[in-house]
Amino acid sequence: MPFVNYGESPLKGIVPDEWLDTQRRLLENARVIVALHHNPVRVGHCVIFPKKSHVPRIQACDADDMVAIGMVLPVIKRGLRFVTGYQCYVCVLRSGPLAEQTIDQLYMEVVPTIAAQPSVEIDWDPSNDRKAGTERKLTGAQAAKLVHVIRQGMGLKQTTGFRHVVYETQGIIAELVQHPSSTGHMALHPKRLSPDLEDCDPHDISGCLREVPRIARAIQHGTNQQDFWVCLLNGPDAGQKEPHLSLQLVPCPKLKRTVSVALKGEATIAPEVARQLSDAMDAVAGEDQIGSALHRPSNPTESAWVEPRTDPKVHPRGESCPWLERARAPHPQLEEWATRRDVYRSDDAFFEPPPPPPPRG
Repeated sequence: MPFVNYGESPLKGIVPDEWLDTQRRLLENARVIVALHHNPVRVGHCVIFPKKSHVPRIQACDADDMVAIGMVLPVIKRGLRFVTGYQCYVCVLRSGPLAEQTIDQLYMEVVPTIAAQPSVEIDWDPSNDRKAGTERKLTGAQAAKLVHVIRQGMGLKQTTGFRHVVYETQGIIAELVQHPSSTGHMALHPKRLSPDLEDCDPHDISGCLREVPRIARAIQHGTNQQDFWVCLLNGPDAGQKEPHLSLQLVPCPKLKRTVSVALKGEATIAPEVARQLSDAMDAVAGEDQIGSALHRPSNPTESAWVEPRTDPKVHPRGESCPWLERARAPHPQLEEWATRRDVYRSDDAFFEPPPPPPPRG
């Protein structure tokens, strides 16, 4: 249920006022709010945060809140794409001062980006270990010890795993990264092929996020690292190397920087664009509920990848048709690239591309 009014929010005075402003709210359910960022670097830059209580760190986060974040991520991605044309996104969650968390409430940022003009720069080697030839490589003995420590901290009866695998369920797997940025650096990913947030089962992404607080508590208990980065890269322009989603959980030691995330750019989001984004997400969420009841996927969906696709109904990159009544083509305030037919096409002719600029001279 949404808040009756701004004054009733338990987060008043903790998060920026803009996050609780209903005019900037894109989506809301029983557990989380999706709102436009107060200092957006690109149109569509938004945040997802638990709304029921003050949650300062990932270790204190309710697993159900993380599930709620995972369930809305595909809705956010599709809604933003319908309105803006952006196909690639960086999702970042900061927990603790060493992870550069500046607001005392846990939140995940969703940032649209393109290769020609990236909104986010992630440096996985800020200490230049790779250039110096001192890059970490996890040995079998180190992996076995870490797996034992983390599984013990998770309260599992069996504290030995299989090689680098720390934890496994029917839908997801959590394993140590072989070339880690820090001790305990892990990757959580669905077992089923999941190339894109629009081409995956939301329950699989939610399953990955659900285990993050529990694993973070175990890493803190076993290694005394209490700050964490959580990163999800969607699409090649966002830095996703392989067409399979992977959630990176990176502990932050006190004596060494392990990851550096810099946001670049500045954008102004007009009220009418905010309304378009909110309407698109409401429409997508409604379609998802109907599709779930009928056991049929909502359309149109579009992957940031041309191949592979898990379902022939998922359009390859650049080939879907935005048909939702209130989710129009890219707003004129957006970059020119977003209205080019070879990047973002509409067979239903919702828009016409802008005329070419007059020749110079």
